[in-house]
Amino acid sequence: MLPEFKNFHRKIKIPKEISDQVDNPDTYWVVTWLGHSYWKDDRIQREVIITNIDNVHYYFSGKERQFKVFVLEEQTFTIQLGTYFKYNGRFLKNPQYLENSKAIEKFENVVFNPKTDYQTNWVYKHLQNTYMPPYYSEDDRIYSGAPYYSTVHNGTTIIVPGHVILSYFYYLSTLTIYNIIYGVYFAGLQPISSFDENGIPIIKYDSEYLRYEEAKNIAKFMLIKEGFNSLAHIKADFYIALEKCKPDNRKAYLASRIPHSDEVSLTLIGKKISANKFLAFSIEDFSLKSGDGIFKYDNFLLKDISDKSSLNEESEDKNPTTGQVDNFDENVDSTTNPTNHNLNPLNISVNDSRKRFYQSPNVKKLEKESQLNHFQMTQLQINEIAEVSELIKEHSSKDKVSRVNFISQNTVDYIQVVFDAINILKSEGAETEYLMIERSDFENVSYPPVKIKQVGTLILASILINDYNYCLISTVGNYGRMGLVRHSVKGLRFLSDRDPILEICLIKMINEYQLNWSEIKTAQQLTNIFQGMGVILVHSFNHKIIENDHNKSVKNLVERLKEHL
Repeated sequence: MLPEFKNFHRKIKIPKEISDQVDNPDTYWVVTWLGHSYWKDDRIQREVIITNIDNVHYYFSGKERQFKVFVLEEQTFTIQLGTYFKYNGRFLKNPQYLENSKAIEKFENVVFNPKTDYQTNWVYKHLQNTYMPPYYSEDDRIYSGAPYYSTVHNGTTIIVPGHVILSYFYYLSTLTIYNIIYGVYFAGLQPISSFDENGIPIIKYDSEYLRYEEAKNIAKFMLIKEGFNSLAHIKADFYIALEKCKPDNRKAYLASRIPHSDEVSLTLIGKKISANKFLAFSIEDFSLKSGDGIFKYDNFLLKDISDKSSLNEESEDKNPTTGQVDNFDENVDSTTNPTNHNLNPLNISVNDSRKRFYQSPNVKKLEKESQLNHFQMTQLQINEIAEVSELIKEHSSKDKVSRVNFISQNTVDYIQVVFDAINILKSEGAETEYLMIERSDFENVSYPPVKIKQVGTLILASILINDYNYCLISTVGNYGRMGLVRHSVKGLRFLSDRDPILEICLIKMINEYQLNWSEIKTAQQLTNIFQGMGVILVHSFNHKIIENDHNKSVKNLVERLKEHL
């Protein structure tokens, strides 16, 4: 369990000259735009437009006063369009959709073409003369070059600003942002160059530059069609744009491309800014319009190629090492002071209600055999942490300030939802196990009998209840697609390994229907074949994650399974 800020100490600095102009402590600040990024004091900083408002319901009169403040780019992990702050600058809330409220609206299944719907001109014209007026200051072209996606959905023009794309797809933690915008991953990550004996891609990373956690976040884009190219554009296009700027005004937008080349379907929340315009504040869900899996592979392996601990393989003596323990106060303040790089980066879980692209194939770390069992802890060093800071690049060995890596609590692992739902059924009396057609390197996951990448690996969960043996078949690569089958003979069970009936059914479903449950459900010929072999298709469904809430998603899946068991 990651440590959590019980009191979320996110704060945006409100300059005194701004507070003095407003002088109304009964009001709030809401983020209404994230502007250019630029270099200052060897750091990348971001312009943020905050609007002084007298309510927390996103009701704008058009007379509100707007100001520009500045934050480190990494701090935008918890700052988005629609983020509210109290008058003193302390974090209040992020936008959330509520069914009985019109403050924040939701648009589902909005289709974008990542190639043709990406624009960098005229966003200001979209925002003019709306319920949420754009920022204006003479000689300040803050909207110039702003990237955004735009399309028309059911008669409404949908506008998705670039930072909405960045914050959902790429800004997955503070250190992930740091590694992307400063290009650390260029040195720390290598393209796919090899596969293991089962065809699983191996991605090499160097832990001198990237921790395993950030390597996972970034490496998965190599498994998406045009995903890694879109990631590379963030930094590359930024520097190209800076070179075109006047020497005394070098600032530009970070490129913000959807990490796929095929048409995508997004669920968005935001605000209607006119009768026929909708401004997205954040992305709630992402899938391909075609219904295909997002990733080209269901699994990948990460291999650390760092040689900082090269060892003598024949030596039997373990090398002594010093272990570090961080003494962390859950109420510690978050600052922008220089950090002590001798302290471990501290992962902090924050509940900020944000949705992010945490979907990923299964990943497994390949340990370096030369380093296994060669270390023993001989000393223990306790690090007293006084503050945590996002000023990651600057270093002070004297301060008790740890580099902070904010991670969202609001993550749902679809695969873990399946596993936890099966565990609940087991705790309630059902007999459960995971069946294997061909064992994989990943626990409780089986290779299919026919290896085609459209299907990938499977979870085959056997559920024995009331003397009937059911099998929940879940495709790891296509999140949420499941089918529930049952042995037609009461008292008979599927075999734990390579059940012949289940294998034949899977071959038929894969070869003819690519395990597409919608087609399988309506294929009467296939239903007849199954019944002839002793298998009944009980139900097929797409399990939807509920508001990115893990516990609710597990409960929902359990309830839906119980309806058919």
